[in-house]
Amino acid sequence: TRVDASQLIEKGRENVLLQSNQFNTTWTAPNTNLASGQSDPNGGSTAWLVTETNDGGSIRQSVGISGVLTFSMYLKYNSGTTPQASLFCTDNNQNASFNFTTGLVSSTNNVIDANMVGVGGGWYRCSVTFNASAASTMILFPNNSAGFGSCFAWKAQLESSLVATPYIETGATTAQAGI
Repeated sequence: TRVDASQLIEKGRENVLLQSNQFNTTWTAPNTNLASGQSDPNGGSTAWLVTETNDGGSIRQSVGISGVLTFSMYLKYNSGTTPQASLFCTDNNQNASFNFTTGLVSSTNNVIDANMVGVGGGWYRCSVTFNASAASTMILFPNNSAGFGSCFAWKAQLESSLVATPYIETGATTAQAGI
């Protein structure tokens, strides 16, 4: 943060996930099929279909950052035994599950906060805030129940923040906004 010429506090922001909307690059996808070119909330075709091929399928990315972090992603239910998905941090099993039928956070574990905000067309911006004490892995489980499932995913972000802020697109390096 800094104080600007008007004596207002400004905060710099950074999305530390690489390839934040290219889940077939720096992300790993154990027991999962990925299909790009899916309909996104803005009417384009930049979302991904994330489908489990075996129980516990996921997409994940390891990061070397700690502290109070917020992991967010736009998600939409597609199929599965339970209309839910989970965002997960491997440090201390911090996670939240999001119910696409009710539009509510259905459960949390060791987190500061979790939110699910509808953006239209069955899409939600899901976020989980936690305190990571070590480098860890951010994970999306497209169906957090026994059996197989799938969801649409779009625009992942991990930032040092207590809330999810407007999305910052990344490529091969992190990206910043704000100051």
